[in-house]
Amino acid sequence: MNSNLIMFSFCMTMGVVMSMSSNNWIEMWVGMEVSMMSFIPYMSKKFKMNSESCLKYFLMQSISSSIMMMGVIMINVYTMFHYMLVISMLIKMGVMPFHSWLTSITMGMNLNSLMLMFTLMKMAPLNAIFMLNENFNIIILLNLIFSSISSLNQNSLKMIILYSSIYNSSYMIMGVSDFNIWLNYMLIYTISMYMLVYIMKNINVNYINQMIITNSNMMNKMTMWMFMIMLGGFPPSLGFIAKLLIIELSIMKNEVIIMLIMILTSMIIMFVYIRMCMISLMWFSNLPKWFIYNVNNMFMNLITIMMMMPVIMFNLKSFM
Repeated sequence: MNSNLIMFSFCMTMGVVMSMSSNNWIEMWVGMEVSMMSFIPYMSKKFKMNSESCLKYFLMQSISSSIMMMGVIMINVYTMFHYMLVISMLIKMGVMPFHSWLTSITMGMNLNSLMLMFTLMKMAPLNAIFMLNENFNIIILLNLIFSSISSLNQNSLKMIILYSSIYNSSYMIMGVSDFNIWLNYMLIYTISMYMLVYIMKNINVNYINQMIITNSNMMNKMTMWMFMIMLGGFPPSLGFIAKLLIIELSIMKNEVIIMLIMILTSMIIMFVYIRMCMISLMWFSNLPKWFIYNVNNMFMNLITIMMMMPVIMFNLKSFM
């Protein structure tokens, strides 16, 4: 990693930290601008085909920042300008109904940039949504239904990750009122996304059909399946625990309709990820049924700990 990339990564992280730690809208706006301007050079690094995606990203973030600044200036004059802050944050996150720009740039971005955009770059807008203290039930319902249905007919893994990110944004918006639950969900989602992107880069897979013919070994594919299942929220993975906490929070808020839609759409998302796992299993039908692997003990211990963590968490909760 060269010095420029380290500098941009540091500035991007500091911008997000500045936005999340400030209680002033101007400081929050400055932090978002710093992180955005640091993310664009990182986004174009070693991927010369995405100049159009960089330009679209810059334009949409600039428009949302302008709307945010106008709302901050005029909020004391007229209360309706409060909703301009809401709109600007939804545009920055790329959630429904302001998602079109995000779908148009996803295919032109590299996997590392997608991972950062769907995890780190969402934290500051989510913190702003918490400060706004608005009712986002309609936005949550729209995103749950739209993203789960749209992911069904996708063949590109990047587009599936995109709609999964939009879907998980609904859970994040729902859980942002409870910082501990939101932080746990964000941490589990970030780890799952990072590991899934890491494996996808290693086995060089961009489309679902490529998972049948790829020459990757079984251990890489098993690791990819595990994090797909975790990202989809399939029990007994950590992703299931995170979603269960959000659903429990929605019950405490008496949001029964949202809770039901969350459960129904989770089944669709799990179907998408299980379908990907089943397609990749076809590769093993032409291979011998017995294998001898020399697996790194540290790697297997990591997988065992991550799979046993939900059981540990349930036991700890029973003693509290």
